[in-house]
Amino acid sequence: MKVQFDKYGKIPPAKKERLLTTAPAVLTHDSLRAEMASVEAEIRRLQKRLAQALPGNLQVSGSDGYPKYYLIDETGKHYLSRAEIDTAAAYAQQEYDADLLALLEKRYRALSDTIALLEKLDPQNVFGTLSPKRQGLVLPEYLTEEDVRKLWSTLRYEGKGFRDGEKEYYTAKGERVRSKSESDIADRCYYRGILYLYEYPWTLPGAGVWYPDFTVINMRTRKIYLWEHLGMEDDPGYAVRNLRKLRLYQENGFWPGETLLLTHETEDKPLTVREIDAVIDQNLV
Repeated sequence: MKVQFDKYGKIPPAKKERLLTTAPAVLTHDSLRAEMASVEAEIRRLQKRLAQALPGNLQVSGSDGYPKYYLIDETGKHYLSRAEIDTAAAYAQQEYDADLLALLEKRYRALSDTIALLEKLDPQNVFGTLSPKRQGLVLPEYLTEEDVRKLWSTLRYEGKGFRDGEKEYYTAKGERVRSKSESDIADRCYYRGILYLYEYPWTLPGAGVWYPDFTVINMRTRKIYLWEHLGMEDDPGYAVRNLRKLRLYQENGFWPGETLLLTHETEDKPLTVREIDAVIDQNLV
């Protein structure tokens, strides 16, 4: 029987976390392309403004406190009086716009050249040059989406567990959870291809082992989030416990809107699939 080499099986937990959260170099390319698009839009705006440029140039002389302005055009050099300060300002703005346009055009070309060079130097390209047989033996430092999914599937842990008599809810994957809303969150993640772990244990200083409802990852950015569903928010006792929980997360660097995702519900306003999808769309795709 052939023995299949398992390159994911014996990775230390700390290295697993580093590999899972190492952002792909393509994110840098994407941010540069966004900057390039912004520069291009500014170039077009300036070109449109300068298409109606006034003829001639502005000359400024005199001291800072008493400047003198002259218009130089094809008919000669003309002094601009204080009453013509708006004309001087229009020419100064026009010349500034022309200088800015020239610089932005150079910046656009530099961004284009940089992106082309960085794409050639993408660290993921090294793994891609290996033969399939070698790829089966090598654990790359920059994981493809397929590698992330495989590595994520190797995460083994013991969850919080359930008390006898607790009501049972199950996800599409057959996992037991604590509420219908948690089942809905898990199922929307599952059907949309979002990797998640239910009640994965996190060790938080000052609190010991803590079990967030979900640990999820944005496959594009490789950013890991905790996702807490705050149900029964109209129950005063539950609301107080939630506040303590949120304070604990913040003390450990998990801030709402940054690395902590929150959904809410009350008895008369249950969590909806639309709200779940909005959280996924905003943070996880």
